Amino acid sequence: MKLITMVCTVCAVLNSTALFGQAALAKGLNEAGLRSLIDKPTVITSSVQEKPKTADGKVYFETSSDAHVVSSQPIEKIYAVLNDFANYPKYFSGSKKVEVLSSSNEGKLVKATAGAALITIIYVYQQTEPLNSAAEHHIVRQGINKDSDERMQNMHTEYYVKTVTIDGKPYTYLRILDKVDYLSGVVGNYMKNNNEKSQKSGLQDIIKAASKK
Repeated sequence: MKLITMVCTVCAVLNSTALFGQAALAKGLNEAGLRSLIDKPTVITSSVQEKPKTADGKVYFETSSDAHVVSSQPIEKIYAVLNDFANYPKYFSGSKKVEVLSSSNEGKLVKATAGAALITIIYVYQQTEPLNSAAEHHIVRQGINKDSDERMQNMHTEYYVKTVTIDGKPYTYLRILDKVDYLSGVVGNYMKNNNEKSQKSGLQDIIKAASKK
């Protein structure tokens, strides 16, 4: 009951405000631009900023990114991959273990362990109402705790999945906006230098998994 309550409470917050507040398609993206993204993950923006020291002397890097890609895989398969938690370790190179702790109509409470450093974070995973049509989905993933060693915190990810038409044929446009704070050290320094690479790899993993659905 406690887990269900936590899911509903956090999802109520997510429903009331989105961190990024973006439209699904990147601004100014036309058919030619979409064509250039077919099977080519591209980072729109990426930044890493050092945050002020915490009261206990810790230093975090705030990483943020906005990346997108177009795939010939249908939207149903892309969406299925994003919701297939049991197989995340098979789909995503950095994922080690994923467990759904609780589920309700409001969303899922998920415990995930990832990376060589085995960071474990609990987050709420929620599909909001379609933004404009049945061919478009908006998903929010909100971290609600720090991992046990406080190496990662303030996680917020938004997925936008939309059916688009290119040369008269349907394709799926996938956009991921991501923001996470990493503690300075092995993990933080890796993400500081590999933020863009990590986002491109994540998009490639999703498309590859969808092709096997």
